[in-house]
Amino acid sequence: VYNPNDVFKIIDEKVSEKFGISKGKYINCRQSSENQVRKDNNYIGDVSIDDIYVELKKELNVSQNIADQIKEIEISTDIDLIISS
Repeated sequence: VYNPNDVFKIIDEKVSEKFGISKGKYINCRQSSENQVRKDNNYIGDVSIDDIYVELKKELNVSQNIADQIKEIEISTDIDLIISS
């Protein structure tokens, strides 16, 4: 993986396949959610993945269960890529 956004592409494929969310939607909503949380925090400090997923749940219009599963996919994908490096 050469670019952090490549990770989102990998996750997008998994999310699209598992939940039937149209390709590209996860990427757009994930980036938008993070930007919104940063804005809500007046761009001060970093933001947590939990805060991002509260917003992402709204943007994707999915249940808490689905949002939690997508978050787990993101975390496990990150870990898998770090370990394989």
